[in-house]
Amino acid sequence: MKKILVLLLITPLFAFSQNSPYSVNLRGADTTHHRKPTRRDTLKVARFSAGLSFCEQDCYRYLRADPAYAATITYRNSTEIAKYGFTSGMNFAYRVNENLALESGAWFSNQGYQVSASASSSSFTLNYNYLTLPLKANICIPLEGSSVYLSVGLAANISIGQEAEDGGIGINSTLNPQYFPNFTWANLATLLGIGSDIRISQIAYLKIEPNFMRSFTPAVNGNVKEYMYSVGLNIALFIYP
Repeated sequence: MKKILVLLLITPLFAFSQNSPYSVNLRGADTTHHRKPTRRDTLKVARFSAGLSFCEQDCYRYLRADPAYAATITYRNSTEIAKYGFTSGMNFAYRVNENLALESGAWFSNQGYQVSASASSSSFTLNYNYLTLPLKANICIPLEGSSVYLSVGLAANISIGQEAEDGGIGINSTLNPQYFPNFTWANLATLLGIGSDIRISQIAYLKIEPNFMRSFTPAVNGNVKEYMYSVGLNIALFIYP
């Protein structure tokens, strides 16, 4: 978690220090020879790009319930801890102008948390697996060869299965529904991030983005409701078609 917070602070500074080896400005023009940008140069930035991303995350949940269940929440907060998860998938971006880009895609997301060992049971990990459909707006500050941006958006997390891992043994939720009572088939989440686009060639750029995702509808809708959240570092490679 501390490493991710440090990256959150230094990513914009890193972007300010970068120059593309091609000396490409935001409109894609080769400024090495000070030639006038062409329409093709402009379209390279102003239109579509597609890429693949991977994000390692610290995942956890926060709990809400009526005051009658306060003792349950206190107990669970003392026995449940964060786990490592990840999100990976395809991304599509559309550059509206120099200061705004839209992103969407389809991700596989592994979320959940760990339950510590107690006198009556061993420790195990709850994995919540989702197909995540994001929609983000990136507010950009153009630089030479790169840009920094603030990212805000929403995501729909559609459940594609859950499992409990106990000592490396997977327990399928369909066979053992007692592990996942009141599990919802989908939840909605907010997305926040701050990152940098770094041009690495005339047809490709790299995205580095510390980010935060938090659901505002429950993943588990029982007497004690679970809302998932995660903090991670997303790295993506995008190609212009």
